[in-house]
Amino acid sequence: MRTTACVLLMTLAIAVQACGVSIHRRPGDPRVVAEIRPAQRGPILGGSGPVPAPGGGTLYLGPQLLIANADVTDVSVLHEGAAFVVMLHLTRLAGDRVAAYTAHHQGEVLAVVLDGKVITAPSIKGSLGRDVVIDAGLSESEAQRLAHGLAP
Repeated sequence: MRTTACVLLMTLAIAVQACGVSIHRRPGDPRVVAEIRPAQRGPILGGSGPVPAPGGGTLYLGPQLLIANADVTDVSVLHEGAAFVVMLHLTRLAGDRVAAYTAHHQGEVLAVVLDGKVITAPSIKGSLGRDVVIDAGLSESEAQRLAHGLAP
């Protein structure tokens, strides 16, 4: 019985590694200050900006902080086609906050801000919850930097 359980756990660990690797910060790993905020091309009451937008132009950031480092409970990097994506698992409170916002703001923009720089600003395509995927055409090194900086 114990051997079967060990084989099952090893098989599960291999399957998890094939799909995505959970990232955990090691002592000394640089911490990335990460935020996900509403954004738009024109000024937002109470917001900040303008800030450079990825691909050119400018964005204005909303005052509402939807996701911050403390909201992340787990991070994984997944290989999707030619790019890498970062999967965030959020606290229940953050997941509820993100779900409520995205349910009513589909088609609007969210800015992913790392160390004060907007790295991507995708449109909201549907209601999000506790699992959020940052799909910004990231290279492996960009995805790993983001994941290590966000990891609990």
